[in-house]
Amino acid sequence: MEKKMKKRNKKYQPKTVVQNPLNFFLGGLKRIDAEHLTNLNVKNHAAMFKMTTGIGERTDWDLLVGASNMSVVICELHFDNQYHEMLITGRDALHAIGKRYLTKQKFIMTGDEMQSLNNMLEVHEAQLNALRIIDVERAYDEVQRRLRHHINTKKVMEVTV
Repeated sequence: MEKKMKKRNKKYQPKTVVQNPLNFFLGGLKRIDAEHLTNLNVKNHAAMFKMTTGIGERTDWDLLVGASNMSVVICELHFDNQYHEMLITGRDALHAIGKRYLTKQKFIMTGDEMQSLNNMLEVHEAQLNALRIIDVERAYDEVQRRLRHHINTKKVMEVTV
């Protein structure tokens, strides 16, 4: 009496092997490279410039939303909610801009919204300068968890019928 082998229901993927475990561990304890930080700040400010001049696109708005989400989570995890109110104001400004985009098909800001977004970007830059890579990765994981479980999220770009 021969037993039939049960067919696997998923593809076999071997575990990855870290070539240099010490470097892998210590790499997370380093600060973010200056060149990488500069590129990130240029992208954020370019998106902000496009939004303020009225030529912003959805990708620019998404980039600023991502920066806002990271800033809020980093503030909650590492900075004792020191700038939390300022970051929430920036998040609410992005929400209002997104709602306005749905009706006018153009990103339009008020002066207060522009000021709150500038403050939010300034705090975001300072946070990234102060943190280690591992802290930023943990904050990213927390943002993804909150998005997955709909914690403190608002749907803006979905048209409700």
